[in-house]
Amino acid sequence: MATKEQPFVFFLDSVDQLTGTQGANRVSWLPTRLPPHCKIIVSCACEESNPDVSKDYYVLRRMVDAEENFIEVTALGEELAMQVIKMWMARACRDLTNYQWRLVSNAIEKCSLPIFVKLVFAEICRWRSYTKSSDTHLASTVMDSIMMLFERIEKQHGRILVFHALAYITAAKSGLSESELEDLISLDDKVLDDVYQYHLPPVRRIPPLLWTRIRNDLPNYLSEREADGVSVMNWYHRQFRDTAKERYFKNMNMATYFHSMIADYYLGIWGGGKPKPFKFTEIQRHRFNLTDKEGSADRKVPVQPLVFHSKDGNVSRYNLRKFGELPYHLVRARRFTDLYENVLFNYEWLHAKLSSCPLQAVLADYEDASNNMEDKIGKRELMLVADALRLGGAVLAVYPNMLAPQMVGRLLPESGTNSNIKMLLNDCDIKGPAQCALMPLYHCLHTPGGPLKVN
Repeated sequence: MATKEQPFVFFLDSVDQLTGTQGANRVSWLPTRLPPHCKIIVSCACEESNPDVSKDYYVLRRMVDAEENFIEVTALGEELAMQVIKMWMARACRDLTNYQWRLVSNAIEKCSLPIFVKLVFAEICRWRSYTKSSDTHLASTVMDSIMMLFERIEKQHGRILVFHALAYITAAKSGLSESELEDLISLDDKVLDDVYQYHLPPVRRIPPLLWTRIRNDLPNYLSEREADGVSVMNWYHRQFRDTAKERYFKNMNMATYFHSMIADYYLGIWGGGKPKPFKFTEIQRHRFNLTDKEGSADRKVPVQPLVFHSKDGNVSRYNLRKFGELPYHLVRARRFTDLYENVLFNYEWLHAKLSSCPLQAVLADYEDASNNMEDKIGKRELMLVADALRLGGAVLAVYPNMLAPQMVGRLLPESGTNSNIKMLLNDCDIKGPAQCALMPLYHCLHTPGGPLKVN
């Protein structure tokens, strides 16, 4: 219990970066009335030039009327920013030449945001008194400073490897674990062809040490957090994600490529020992006297089942990473046929996800797909299944094994004119009795749209 002597203060930083929520749900759950001696301090981004970034701030504004409850966190100012840098340099037992200090002062004069100050400090710690003036550059904005960081790492470790590694992290919905990232790079022949120019590996996978070196040059810029029960890496600040998108996803074809590669990984296309074909480069064929133009190799990546079973056949756990990432990437890769067949109109997927996730997480997949497509017929089919899940939500939340009877009993009138719904109901008829043998033969439950529509 909070008391006057021991008050309770809850800090929630960057609420606008919460994952797994849609729209106003990121902040609407915050209580506007608190018990005595309790306070909540929330921070979120607000940029007048970017309404999408500021929408959570405006929701908070509508929730809390009192103007005095809002404090704008401004830039540090040139004087304070320089004091902070000098203090950090003293703690690191470092110093700069007069010329180098002038460069720092000129940069801070143009931008004194805390994140910029941190980036400047990280850069100047690399300088030496004998460093050439041509090698001592500082950007004047946060994005340009991060761009300089990315460019330096690309030159040091190889552009293609760094490009693809950071692009996969940026493309992921909630980040990637180290093993997932190594698997994805090991499936990416563009990277492997660049890495293995001078020798042919016995196992066609990326050496783990390569990513370790890159990560060591990104100190504190990649944070670890938990997502779907796994420790994943993600950008610690929104500015890094925005800059990475600007640098690596400016070409939409590249964005589609990375989303499609991640989707293939979670579909398990090359998992479980299945060899993936690849083409030898002209350099490799000439250097190693190869007669074949193509080859294939097991990339040693895991299968991606919906459910993991123990040795005795019982369910041990669900593949939450697949549930969280696959729909997101299929939508952004514009692979709607795969999305329909493997996710949104697939009985096994829906049953497994309902058994391990809240109904809202399942509905969010339909909402995301609908918001990112233009096909009116497809949108209508998505709406019908989502509404059927909502109508049966009270039952399915407790008894997910009732999924097949719920879908058949509600959507049977729609199966004649909607091919994807017909596919789902056929799936329910074939696979549903394994969980619930009581299957309806006729339309017996409320259909989305109401009884007037059906009659």
